[in-house]
Amino acid sequence: MPGPSEFQYLKQRPRAFRMTAEDVHARFQACGVPTEHTFVDFQQTYGGYQPHEDLCFGIVEPSGKPEPGRVEHWDGELRVRCDVRSLVQIDYWLAIDGRLYYGPNCVASSFENYIRYSAYLQQQLDPLNYTYIDNERRQTKRFAPLIDSLKTSVVREVSDPYHTVRRGDEAFWLEICGRRDLYVCPKRLQQK
Repeated sequence: MPGPSEFQYLKQRPRAFRMTAEDVHARFQACGVPTEHTFVDFQQTYGGYQPHEDLCFGIVEPSGKPEPGRVEHWDGELRVRCDVRSLVQIDYWLAIDGRLYYGPNCVASSFENYIRYSAYLQQQLDPLNYTYIDNERRQTKRFAPLIDSLKTSVVREVSDPYHTVRRGDEAFWLEICGRRDLYVCPKRLQQK
């Protein structure tokens, strides 16, 4: 279950729908989704949450025509698609063991960890107005010395084997799916 900061984060997000356990079981059966505890719990707890306008989490919607391709076996593992409305190009998938995938890449050991990670980033980055430094800019002469001088350490409470948050006084590193995103405080950028 989510902790206090995750609940606060979720409460700030719109929720398009909620479903009772009975409704979840009925819709899963109608849509051919296995009624495994992991999937039912996800649907009841997180179904309908919209982290942003382009995405709504859920395995099924409360009504409507069943969508094909929501249940798949990848590498011998049962996964269900867990975004019901998405304008992003890659789908989110939930594995039977609770791991969350973005396309073929595992991004969190559980949806709870994904929410904890998202809540932490919003809480830390939004008020600080950090500047995103993309990979191309990080490799320039201007930024190379800056990056070498940044001192960060892993934030264990929001990191897991599939994503890592590193934080220092002047920067954040977000490492996920082999990609490293850097956010630097504006004050530090002005020094260079």
